[in-house]
Amino acid sequence: MTNVSLTLPFAGVSNARTYQALTTRDGQPLKGELLIRSGRLAHATPADVAALKALNVSAVVDLRLPSEAAANPDVSLPQVAASATPLASDAVTAKYQTLPALFTFLSGHQGAVDWMIAGYQNMLLDPEQRASLAQMVRAVSSAPGAVLLHCSAGKDRTGVACALLLNALGVDRTFIHQDYLLTNIAAAEHAAALRQALSTAGGTPAMQAELAALGRADQRYLAAVFTLLDTRFAGSRGFIRETLGLRESGLHQLLTKFAG
Repeated sequence: MTNVSLTLPFAGVSNARTYQALTTRDGQPLKGELLIRSGRLAHATPADVAALKALNVSAVVDLRLPSEAAANPDVSLPQVAASATPLASDAVTAKYQTLPALFTFLSGHQGAVDWMIAGYQNMLLDPEQRASLAQMVRAVSSAPGAVLLHCSAGKDRTGVACALLLNALGVDRTFIHQDYLLTNIAAAEHAAALRQALSTAGGTPAMQAELAALGRADQRYLAAVFTLLDTRFAGSRGFIRETLGLRESGLHQLLTKFAG
């Protein structure tokens, strides 16, 4: 069996996983264990920190906005380099970060699926976010050991960053989509709690539908990223090489790091 998403059973870190038996589309082995994805590390336990050390994590890349990181700072990991490369997957949850504010917004707006698709694509289009993605790729490529990528829930921004990296490495997109959708399993309990909170606050069915669209990993969102990469940027490798400005040498460093 190839291309396995391996869930990491951390106590205080949600939606964490790495990869085993990872291969390219033509069957070349990759060091999937060098890439770890998760939600924020704000509540990482001492046992979680020890587990990350055992996984040879040498760098953490935080994709959250500065306000998010300030509100829930990561637990410090000894002798691990930390990089902040902020992305904003959608303008709604980035602006309305508390539940009351978000619920109030949802009471008068619709179109969450379109917001999410636009937000995912904007990570590739916005110059500031491109700069963050370039810094992310450099951090991943240059770290001597494994790298952990995370945002808040490990869903949208982490999903796009990991999809970009895995696709550039030559991993089959069917697997990339399957791995991305695993977030819905990891976040099922949290999603149920949000639905209940909205119901308690008097949320309508329409508001519940909008909340679900904001909160789930949806294949349409990631498909929109790949469509943009293919039609405008000559794929993930072209995007990294030309648009992010890493050139052939930067792409080669990324490919070499993960070569099996």
